[in-house]
Amino acid sequence: LRVRAGSGAVKLTPLAHAVQAEVRRLEDGHVAAIETALRGKSINLHTRVHRMAEAVSLSYAWQTTATSTKSVARRFRCIADERDSDEVLLEADEERRTPSASSKTPLRVFRLTLVPEDPLHERYHRTAKGK
Repeated sequence: LRVRAGSGAVKLTPLAHAVQAEVRRLEDGHVAAIETALRGKSINLHTRVHRMAEAVSLSYAWQTTATSTKSVARRFRCIADERDSDEVLLEADEERRTPSASSKTPLRVFRLTLVPEDPLHERYHRTAKGK
C-alpha cells in the first residue's frame, strides 16, 4: 500500500480497512508494507506519516478486539524504517522541463512493515482459496 495525498486528504478509515484486509489475507510467512515518500512540504509529509500510523494503530485495535464470530482477526507486529525505494525520482531538466537520465535520484520512503503474529485463519484460508 502506498500513501499518496494528491489533491485530497488521506482518509483514515478506508486506509485502516485496507491495512486490515491486507494483513488478514497474507499467506503464512509473508508480510505487508505501507509506505510514503519522504518528500514534499514538511506539513504534508508529517500528515501522511501521521495518517499511516493512525491507520495501522486503528487496524491493530480492530484485530485485537474483534468479538464477532463472523470477523476474521489476525494480530500483527509493526516495524518502522526509512529506506531507498525501488523507484527513482525524476527531476525535470530546467531547460527542457522533461526528465533527464542524469537527474535520477533515489526516492527515500518511510515504510511500516506489518508482520502477522497469528497463522492464517482456517475459515478465511478456505474462502480465499475458493473452497
